[in-house]
Amino acid sequence: MTGRTKGGTMMIGKVMGKMKDRTAGKMNGGTIGRLTACLLILALAGMVVAGCSGAQGATTTTAAAGAATTAGSAETTAAAAETTAAAATTTTKAATSGGDGYTLNTLGEYPLVTEGSPSISSLVPWSDADHAPEDNTGFHWLEEKTGVHINWQAVPPDGWTEKRNITIASGNLPDYIAATANFGNAAFTSTEILQYGSQGIFVDLKPLLAENSIHLKQILADHPEWDMLITTKDGKLYATPDFNVCYHCKFSLRAWINTDWLTRLNLEMPSTTEEFKQTLIAFKEQDANGNGDPNDEIPFSTSIDGWNTMINGFLMNPFVLTNGVDAVMVDTDKKQVYFSPVQDGYREGLRYLNDLYTNGLIAPESFTQNGDTLKQTNEAGDASKVGSTVGGTEASTLGFAVSQRFKEYSVLPPLEGPTGIRQSPEFLSGAGIGLGAITSAAKDPALIMRWLDFFYSEEGTIMGDLGEEGVYWRPCIPENGEIDFRGNPAKFFRIPQPPEITSYMYKWGQTLPSNRSKEYRESMSVSGNSLDWRAAPEGDLELNLFQAAEVYETYSAGEDKTLPSIAIDPEKISDYTLVKTSINDYVKESTARFVVGELSVDKDWESYVQMMDQLGLADYLAITQTAYDEFISR
Repeated sequence: MTGRTKGGTMMIGKVMGKMKDRTAGKMNGGTIGRLTACLLILALAGMVVAGCSGAQGATTTTAAAGAATTAGSAETTAAAAETTAAAATTTTKAATSGGDGYTLNTLGEYPLVTEGSPSISSLVPWSDADHAPEDNTGFHWLEEKTGVHINWQAVPPDGWTEKRNITIASGNLPDYIAATANFGNAAFTSTEILQYGSQGIFVDLKPLLAENSIHLKQILADHPEWDMLITTKDGKLYATPDFNVCYHCKFSLRAWINTDWLTRLNLEMPSTTEEFKQTLIAFKEQDANGNGDPNDEIPFSTSIDGWNTMINGFLMNPFVLTNGVDAVMVDTDKKQVYFSPVQDGYREGLRYLNDLYTNGLIAPESFTQNGDTLKQTNEAGDASKVGSTVGGTEASTLGFAVSQRFKEYSVLPPLEGPTGIRQSPEFLSGAGIGLGAITSAAKDPALIMRWLDFFYSEEGTIMGDLGEEGVYWRPCIPENGEIDFRGNPAKFFRIPQPPEITSYMYKWGQTLPSNRSKEYRESMSVSGNSLDWRAAPEGDLELNLFQAAEVYETYSAGEDKTLPSIAIDPEKISDYTLVKTSINDYVKESTARFVVGELSVDKDWESYVQMMDQLGLADYLAITQTAYDEFISR
């Protein structure tokens, strides 16, 4: 244990040394000026390559390259607006005749055309380099179903944001941009949607719905409360919405603990921050993993790149409510936004985390390692190494088929802090925005709207989410004892596939929109026909997460305390993004330094808060407040 910790300390020391060079511990006036300039320059550079926040739970919209796209030529913007206006005026006509050798069928009948072979061009982020969209059997099925051929322009995730922004700024647009939710930072933000829509680059879908939609129109009629979540402040629907009532996503700021270790050491599940500390001490000092070596246990470890694996997320909520992402929360009594990392509770949370670190309970690698390294550490050797971790899923073993160690872990309920706070932030779930947009280049928006409408049907949702019936799923058979998450007869049974069959080979997932309702998601059969998620050899991740969410719902702080997806005034987005990036980077950097003791919670806290003021926190919150006020007034 000593050797590992020493090596980790050397590694974190190098990283923190670089941080210290940029931000001196005392933070005098000259240093503040240099730091501010440095952070602003770094943030500006990051805008060129960074994606917009699209991860689950993201709140404020950051339009990473908003300045670049706004800087498009006046001629391009004017032409886009003219094209959009023309498309809007020809919608009714397009509902009966698409031109170019094809005629639209009666709404609701397939294929979408009675004759001809229309095609649509679409820019799309695509994660699988080995299997192109053109090779996806699901897309082959879709083309036969709709009669519409798609010319895919696939872009790898790492280059998506830059390629998308360059394409939009150039004016050389595809008919449709599929901004997938298959991975983070790909979907359009509220600010981008408002910006591109008001410039005439994105087409307003609302005028198209009456003549060209059945399923999307019905969803909006059934859920009028979702309208404000997917439209801009002027009531326009410039982007393709997605409907995904993900119960477990609502409570995804979770922690996990090795319950085999608890059993072996005769320990109860910790329920307070102090009990958690004592549990970690026991993990460190005793042979918790039972391999005969009392020095190879790592009490707590996390990574810097996973889903909600940040150290100032779950472990900060016993002291102050935070979503762990942008950390802007809502005081529902005052209807005011506030920034968690400058609250007194955050200071006390840092004090607690520093105490854990000082006692050798937090692995130093937590501030530098990626998820793969964490998993490899825990899978190496003859027994698991990590006692506890944080993440939307149990990050220390997820994705590994090397062993069954993932079954050793259970969700850790929210901890009660020293002042009696026991809470979990609740993220918004239901209607999402920004999964795509019809552009002003589209010759026939009505055809594209009908094509999109299919994805909101049950058939379209199932095909995108599960794949072809009889090959990748089948209806459940009650006589087989196939039950859903609540123990009721299930509806869908996923047919197991060999490991070489990846999802990008046969379905489109969240590349295109869907209507994954609560009823749909919870009607899947559970593995092993058992409500014990460990019953099947491969386990049942979805059931595990569902049951974890049930535990956390008891301690929900309420979704109204989470900032909704708001749109920032396009004229202010460039400065807003710059300040936001600088502030969030500074919080991340300073949090690490407070935890490892390079900054003192007692001596350096005021300087830390003053630096926030220097970086523009007041203006950042004022702009956020204005956008929030506009949102709740609709």
